[in-house]
Amino acid sequence: MNNLKKRISVTLATCLAFLIFNDSKLYASEESSNSGHVSVDQQVPAGELPLDTLKASNEEVEPQENFVQPLKPNEFNVNFIENGFYFNIAEKKVTVYDSSTTVSAESEGTVSKYYFYEKFILLGDKVSLSTHQYNLLVNNIESEYAKKLSYVEPNNTLNDNEFNVNFVENGFNFDVNGKRVNVVYGNNIVSINSDNKTIDYYFSEKFMLEGNKVTLSNYQYNLLVNNIESSHARRIRIGTAIGRPETKNYTTIYSDTNLTQRLTTVNKGNSIRIINSVLDGKFKVLTPDGREGFADTRAIRILGDNIPPNISQFDLTTDYIVTISQDNQNLKVYLKNADGTYGLIKHSKASTGLVNTPTPNGIFTIKQYRAPWFYANSSRTSGAKHFVQFRGDHLIHSIVFNSPNSINQASITQLGSKASAGCVRIPLNDAKWFYDYVSGGSLLIIDNGEIDLSKIRANKNL
Repeated sequence: MNNLKKRISVTLATCLAFLIFNDSKLYASEESSNSGHVSVDQQVPAGELPLDTLKASNEEVEPQENFVQPLKPNEFNVNFIENGFYFNIAEKKVTVYDSSTTVSAESEGTVSKYYFYEKFILLGDKVSLSTHQYNLLVNNIESEYAKKLSYVEPNNTLNDNEFNVNFVENGFNFDVNGKRVNVVYGNNIVSINSDNKTIDYYFSEKFMLEGNKVTLSNYQYNLLVNNIESSHARRIRIGTAIGRPETKNYTTIYSDTNLTQRLTTVNKGNSIRIINSVLDGKFKVLTPDGREGFADTRAIRILGDNIPPNISQFDLTTDYIVTISQDNQNLKVYLKNADGTYGLIKHSKASTGLVNTPTPNGIFTIKQYRAPWFYANSSRTSGAKHFVQFRGDHLIHSIVFNSPNSINQASITQLGSKASAGCVRIPLNDAKWFYDYVSGGSLLIIDNGEIDLSKIRANKNL
């Protein structure tokens, strides 16, 4: 039995020696070092390790407490500082501030500025660079995700679009134009405190932090300072869920603009935060837990406010643009001039929907679907002439007829006030003109207040 154990021990030692001698390189163990410890990075060529250090044993090997995992080529040790960290790469000292998209890189007394769309990934006391980050910092290869910025010598004077910030838990705040702007890291929703009121704003762009100051983009500056909204920066509107005939007790929020993938529902009467208007007859909204989605404008009512202006989807190339004001109960038609501006050519009194059967607000396109007559029942005791569709069962048409030869006189006197079941009524002659001339594809904007086309046109160039 003892002879068998000896033969097994000799065989194990021989196999272990063979494996080591045939490896291209190996790491020295603590037992083989004269100093008692060899760094894991210290490599010893095969064949230089004395045979007497090889031991075959069935004893468990204690783990090395001082073992350090070697860094990958795209990983670098970091040093943490207040509000950020720094690391060394390619003879540069790179300083990263929390939630900042700009980075300072110092080399031989020169400071360069870089913009990174992607966040730096921290793994404990290491930073792992993405391909774009590595290529720019090491190989000076720029991309749309990583660019070198023109450097401006620092000074104590802030530019018009720069503001000092105060850091708070999970974010920061700054003051601009009499407003306190509160930013939470990783959130597109920003709360604004002004005149003892709190209003939420939506920004699609991240705020650019550099040290203790924030630099506003043109969109951010125009909204916070000049109150000019755009597709990238706007005030959040508050609507009310009113449901639809098929879902009377709730409004459905979808994850797609086609309104096919259900995300969640909001019970009738509850508030919905609206962040944008979307063609054709949809709102981009927030779910109660802050996710972005889309809802049918017919299922949301906005009172006492205007719709958010999705400037990028206001198509200013169509020959006709139609606007309807529900506060003022009018319909206006504009025709495009040779210079690209629009001139008012038709102004009509209107009757939009009653409170319980509202006309939806939003941006729509006039549909080609139209006809000389429609009837509300099979007996043809109620109907209207020259209808044009703009969203589902919502139409623009004439005043009401009791029969083909009998006008409902009340519908004439009701023009200029809310009176319909959701459609838009206009005078008989105007309905005929609209039916004949306003073609399918024309832009339609329905809002509470008056729509200023000149302002929309100017904002499209911002």
